[in-house]
Amino acid sequence: MSGQLLNPPAPPEQRKTVFDPRTIMLGLTGYAIQVGEHDARLVRLHEDGKTILTEVDAKTTETFAYHLYDAIGGTR
Repeated sequence: MSGQLLNPPAPPEQRKTVFDPRTIMLGLTGYAIQVGEHDARLVRLHEDGKTILTEVDAKTTETFAYHLYDAIGGTR
């Protein structure tokens, strides 16, 4: 028993989780945000496809989410 306390088993391996990209519609405006693992895109949706208006990196997306959450009165 004391040998097991001195030599504990190794922790399990960390596996990379698979990120599920998603598209978030902004109401009925015809615009959407596509969120990827490392970036986000603001897109305008058409009947014949989509137009990417801007691409945003992960740091800017995190800052935007923080300020939006703060503006609606959320607490962390």
